[in-house]
Amino acid sequence: MLRPLRVPSGGGEIRGLGNWPLLVALIVGFVLSATLIVMVAGALGRQAAERLPEIAAAVIATGAIALLLVADRRWLGLRLPMLRRQTPKDLVGLPPLVRALVWGLDTGTMVSTFRTSGVTWAALLLALLGAAPAWAGAAYAAGFCLPLLAAVAGPAASGRHSYADAALPDGVCASQRLIARRPFVHLTCQGALLAALVLAGATAL
Repeated sequence: MLRPLRVPSGGGEIRGLGNWPLLVALIVGFVLSATLIVMVAGALGRQAAERLPEIAAAVIATGAIALLLVADRRWLGLRLPMLRRQTPKDLVGLPPLVRALVWGLDTGTMVSTFRTSGVTWAALLLALLGAAPAWAGAAYAAGFCLPLLAAVAGPAASGRHSYADAALPDGVCASQRLIARRPFVHLTCQGALLAALVLAGATAL
């Protein structure tokens, strides 16, 4: 995820994460892509909702979200469906800002790369059932962008960078921060799935 932000140092050795414009470009690409995907899915869902009874949609959502929650917890041997793909490394040949933007657009499609939570599929499912609000895509994007910002905005472990520096923290340091926050983020995603399950189940009853 941090690869598009890495830039070569003066001696040609890859160090650090470049500067803030690259991070902004990545986030803009992700937000635009995720918002557009959910908007398109929502438009299709609203057409389907005219033919599908609300109770039937709620039953489908309840069953699917329950399965996603079980898979998210890796119970019963279930695993989340996903396309086991990463953004191509050959994007390195693009100009830095374009590379970061394309990287964000690719990962923001929600289904084109590895997924670590069932929230992705739940958001798409609710949109396709006409149950997701217009801002759902932006909310999903915030779940990616806020942890990323938290990982790179603080001082590096080495103390060589601070929040005010133009350069972002070292890639290894930022990756470690993301890994350290993963249990919290994963728990938050599971809480969101559980809340969606309760709401869908209440509608179905």
